Amino acid sequence: MMKLSKCLSTLLLLCVVTLLSACSGGTAPVEPESLNMPESLLAAVDDRSVIAVYEAVINPFEGTFEVTPVDRTSKYHFPVNFNYPNALQITAYGWTPNFWADIKLTHPYPQINVEGWDPRVIGIIEAYPEHSFNYPVLNVVANNSVVLQPDGYTKLFDYLGDETAGNANPFKAYFKDQPNRWWPSSGATEETQRWEMNYTGFNGLLEYLLVVDATTNYPNPTRMNSPEPAEILATIGTGLTSNGGSADINVTLLDWQGQESIGGVLVEAPDLFIDTVGLSYDAPGAEPNEYDYSGTISNSLLAPAGDYNILIAAWDQMRAIYMYNEFTVTVE
Repeated sequence: MMKLSKCLSTLLLLCVVTLLSACSGGTAPVEPESLNMPESLLAAVDDRSVIAVYEAVINPFEGTFEVTPVDRTSKYHFPVNFNYPNALQITAYGWTPNFWADIKLTHPYPQINVEGWDPRVIGIIEAYPEHSFNYPVLNVVANNSVVLQPDGYTKLFDYLGDETAGNANPFKAYFKDQPNRWWPSSGATEETQRWEMNYTGFNGLLEYLLVVDATTNYPNPTRMNSPEPAEILATIGTGLTSNGGSADINVTLLDWQGQESIGGVLVEAPDLFIDTVGLSYDAPGAEPNEYDYSGTISNSLLAPAGDYNILIAAWDQMRAIYMYNEFTVTVE
């Protein structure tokens, strides 16, 4: 894996360019435009950087999907005040019957040894009552029914700035089949994934943001990928019934920073029990950088038979950020 020198990193930060304006017709990229970046913002640069933001508008009546670059002036996840060109393109879209779009993520600076890790595209979608589920204790509104096929390691991403605090959004992870989820600057530098969205209940235009972020500085071995837990997997046993009962829950986290950076794992299921349930750390998982947690959940509220959403939240105490994944549990 090629090393990114400090010189190249500094040069990259000072090369401020505009975003690519793209739609399904394959329009040409916007010509780069030089902008001044205040010295005060250079100090705010973090290993994890938002590299592009786009406003997406889906019009089901006219059959159009437009994506326009956003001049980022508000706070996002570890904000950096520069943009990469050509990062995101829409190569195709349609309705069959749900809306779908092929979204391509491309390395913006190939062949110059600037690399990235854990790139992802996050859909920042307003919480609609018909398409959300509220977790009141953790203050999370999950839009789980909007994106039908989330493809990230962890399904829900939260807190990209003050304007979206407490609203968890689905994302897709790119290049996750590469070693250490590596976004190389040569070779396989682009990848396309298909997004599917459910329009039931929206009754008109759907306007939202597509945010691209990645680790952009050359990392040391313990900071090579996203600082927060990147994957939350869960296995939930049987035993919940309409008369109560309990079920074992086992959770595996993937965290590149190590188990000591995990401040705790909580489970919330407001239809089944009050407050949250904390899980206990058991042991390292089967794969490197994996850690196993376990506990028990109950149906103390005597919810009737059916399927219910539960939220698992992993707190990263080094970055003070939650990562979430949502699962379904069955009450017999």
